[in-house]
Amino acid sequence: MVTQPKQYDALRARVWLMVGGQMGLHHLYLDEPLEAFVYFATAGLFLLGIFFDVFAIHTIVRRRNALLRQSQDREGLDERLVSCSLKRFVAQFVFGYWIGLVYGLAALFALPENRPTLLSLIIAAAVCKGVYVVGNARRQRRNLFFIWAAAFSASFVRILEMCLLRTVLFASLSATLLGNRSARAVPIGSRRFTCKTYLLLCTVYCTALLALAVGVSQRVFDRRIVVISATHHSRISSSIGLILYNRYVESQLNKSIFSRGARIEYVPVNQRRNQQTAAFNLNNAKKKESSDSWWWRELGSASSENENTLVDYLTVLTADYLRAEALARMSQRGEGKFEPARWTAWRMLAIYASGASPYISDSDLLMRCETLLGDVESSRVHFQPIRIEWKYFGVKKAYPIIRSINEL
Repeated sequence: MVTQPKQYDALRARVWLMVGGQMGLHHLYLDEPLEAFVYFATAGLFLLGIFFDVFAIHTIVRRRNALLRQSQDREGLDERLVSCSLKRFVAQFVFGYWIGLVYGLAALFALPENRPTLLSLIIAAAVCKGVYVVGNARRQRRNLFFIWAAAFSASFVRILEMCLLRTVLFASLSATLLGNRSARAVPIGSRRFTCKTYLLLCTVYCTALLALAVGVSQRVFDRRIVVISATHHSRISSSIGLILYNRYVESQLNKSIFSRGARIEYVPVNQRRNQQTAAFNLNNAKKKESSDSWWWRELGSASSENENTLVDYLTVLTADYLRAEALARMSQRGEGKFEPARWTAWRMLAIYASGASPYISDSDLLMRCETLLGDVESSRVHFQPIRIEWKYFGVKKAYPIIRSINEL
């Protein structure tokens, strides 16, 4: 007696897509746990995958059922070698890079000090996980040994003080190239991975995200600031974390270290934090090449002494919002007109557009904005508007908004 293969229902798949599309629950219903984890780790491929699946879910289910019926007649056949398509190769490389970057950043912030050997092992394991997951999806499998050997060997360039972005890049590319040498086709009905696999992969990934969030929060909240008031002739020092605690946990609305017209100074981090921040950087004194890509400059090749990382911008963004919110709460003139979140966002845009340091004061930032606007207006005839257009309009819009805090 021939048993009928399992059939999936398109309506149920659509319900799972509506309930948990970002977590890949519709792929989990179709017995595709690895594909479900890819959706979980990328928030539904940054929502683009969910948008596509909304229109193609019936076709996906129909194709899945057809493959199940075809595989019933091919049970017991040996696994054969297959070639890797360009689409799968790119998917393996990109997903391996993404997982390696997330785990590498988590380890970078979680480790008490800079340990390149341990960081290399974590990067290798993360890249291996990402490449292996995509390589074993959709009726194919890869040998874990080849992927691990390539990722492990390439990740040790981190010991040579190479920045994190390039280390993950080399490890992911090497693991993808060598791992595809053992690509084999497997029957669609084989259940090598189950829901337990999905739960295990998601648990480890969430642990890395939690470590990353805790590490970034600790670095931001531990940063100390000094509020210098010329009016009251005072200097008050506190950490950002303590200010947040007093504001939102203790609800001390009448107490604030910020005052109108005060200047903020940021206390430099200690030596151990400087060593951790330097792990973002390319510490090769012989090669100081700059890149035009903002993400590469801010995350990969910034100098810890002269330039700043994304954590510095996040620190200033948090402190600016606390300052604007405190001044708006204490003032009655700006009630209903001044929005702290809006002011903070436009100030950060002006900082980036004018090329200023995130720790610049309001007065110096306004002077830079005036200089930028004046230069553009005076040379508008001979200027190339394509490269400066967004900066000009951004600074022009941000200038009166930044000045509005002085009117509180």
